[in-house]
Amino acid sequence: MIGGAAPSAATTGSERQAVGRPWLLAAAPSEPQAVREWQGSGAAWLRPGLVFTAVSVAASLVHAAVNVPGPEDVGAPLGLVLDGPVFYREQIFGREAGYTVLLLPSAGEIWRVAGSVVESPRALLLVPAPNRCEPDDHGPWWVLPPGGSGALCTPTLLASLIGVGRERIAREGDVL
Repeated sequence: MIGGAAPSAATTGSERQAVGRPWLLAAAPSEPQAVREWQGSGAAWLRPGLVFTAVSVAASLVHAAVNVPGPEDVGAPLGLVLDGPVFYREQIFGREAGYTVLLLPSAGEIWRVAGSVVESPRALLLVPAPNRCEPDDHGPWWVLPPGGSGALCTPTLLASLIGVGRERIAREGDVL
């Protein structure tokens, strides 16, 4: 098993919205527009880099690492491994879905882990509203929702998770 502590999370959608929203909005080019997008479509365009680094990992790697078949089952085991916010998106690696993990902003400068991609700080990233924690209309949704403190995932925990996923896939003979 990979080490890590389960993050504490607000228990209702409105609680998650209240605690996760302020620090995420700091990454919005326009806070009012991001709020409107979250209210309208459940996702807003934010810019990684200043508030957080966004690292995307193929769903197959994450599922192999925590030994689950799909995104609906990944929350509990992933919460035992990672200590920060993670959301799921369809088709981020061509046709494959993936998970986006939020790390400290400085992690993007040094992150070089095979099987993952750092989202460009010059690009916009579609981020779910803090209370969007279930699949809905193929948009992004939080598997591990953000907390109010802005606590981000520990990079070494994510690197370990990716390593375990790669090892399990290699043992099974799948191509990565």
